[in-house]
Amino acid sequence: NISGTNTSTVVSSNDTAVIDGFTITAGDGEDAGGIAGGGAFRHCVIQGNLGLKAGGVSAGDGISVLTLTECAILANRGKQMGGVNASHIDGFEMTSCRVQGNTATGSSLRSAGGVYLGYGESSISNCVITGNVGHFYGGVHMAGSGTLNVLNSTVASNYAVGSSSSE
Repeated sequence: NISGTNTSTVVSSNDTAVIDGFTITAGDGEDAGGIAGGGAFRHCVIQGNLGLKAGGVSAGDGISVLTLTECAILANRGKQMGGVNASHIDGFEMTSCRVQGNTATGSSLRSAGGVYLGYGESSISNCVITGNVGHFYGGVHMAGSGTLNVLNSTVASNYAVGSSSSE
């Protein structure tokens, strides 16, 4: 297990990182509480993290690859994204993962409880995304341009507490 001290991001990584079989918990970071960066994460549990941007995982500008395989992203809280932020990257793949019980606490237009994507190529397959809460988006949101392919996945019982209108 990799446990933080609730004072910084637990794992900072780049596109070539490979992390397999760890529980990543007790992070509290600016970009993400659990994982900030890219690479390949397999058989991991990312749980109970806090982040100013994303609670669980955040891979944004400067990252080109993020692969999550057989991971559980559970009960994380972020101001903008609760579970996963993978915007502005061209190689996001999430396979056989569970994204559940994550919360985005802020009210910005990027407030998504489960998974926030955009401006790149993204794929979600054989995943369950449920019980996430955000101000504007509960489960999965694809912002701006890009392509999202969803295959054999369940996205259900997520909740958006606000409205996306400009009023």
